[in-house]
Amino acid sequence: MKKTIFLPLFLISILTFSQVGINTNNPQGTFHIDGNKDNPVAGTPNIAQQANDFVFTSTGQIGIGTITPTNKLEINSNISNTSGLKFSNLNSSTPVSAGATLGVDQSGNVVTVTGNAFAPASGRSVLTSTANIPANGFNYNLTSITLPTAGTYLITYSIRGEIQVTGGFGYLTGFLSTAPTAGNIVPNTEILIVTSADTNRNVIGGTGTGSLVTTVAGPTTYYAGIRSTTLAGIVFNNADGRTSMTYIKITP
Repeated sequence: MKKTIFLPLFLISILTFSQVGINTNNPQGTFHIDGNKDNPVAGTPNIAQQANDFVFTSTGQIGIGTITPTNKLEINSNISNTSGLKFSNLNSSTPVSAGATLGVDQSGNVVTVTGNAFAPASGRSVLTSTANIPANGFNYNLTSITLPTAGTYLITYSIRGEIQVTGGFGYLTGFLSTAPTAGNIVPNTEILIVTSADTNRNVIGGTGTGSLVTTVAGPTTYYAGIRSTTLAGIVFNNADGRTSMTYIKITP
């Protein structure tokens, strides 16, 4: 006995076509919205169709979880800080490819943002020889690092020095600058290396460390420098790992 199976027309359409079009009879992708046309629903273009808060307005706007969408597609998950949007075949294991980075603005709109896939970077430089600093003098370029690309970086720096105690009060301070000349010292980067008013010893030494978080628009060089006050000083090389600069990229 021969049996005939009838499939509903809408099921045949779904099985035959894997593309969905809204406001278009010729979808160019799996889900294609054409926002340039009115979308009459059942002959009533001014009435929104809604069921369980899945709204499809006469102007081509779709609301999921909201009956008043303010864009062509708006999703309200009703859960704070949760988008309600999920991709089954796109996750944290998906290989990174070239393209724009997406984010959200203050209103929740999806927008492109500066940067691409985040690639951490790090580097280090050291003082290769000792540096003598005259009393009340400066050295603006003990060593330097160049941040390679735009982004936000953490810079750490360490300087070891000594002062020759010949009487009176003196100290050494270190700093960062954006050029190896006067007038380019970065505010609030000064560090104390050593201070003394002790005339009973010939040499007093110490190590100062500091850090700076900075955001740059492109390759940028920072310099570690030193200043002496009243007494002459000397800065040692990196033989003991103390006079150096490092950076690590922390955000795009």
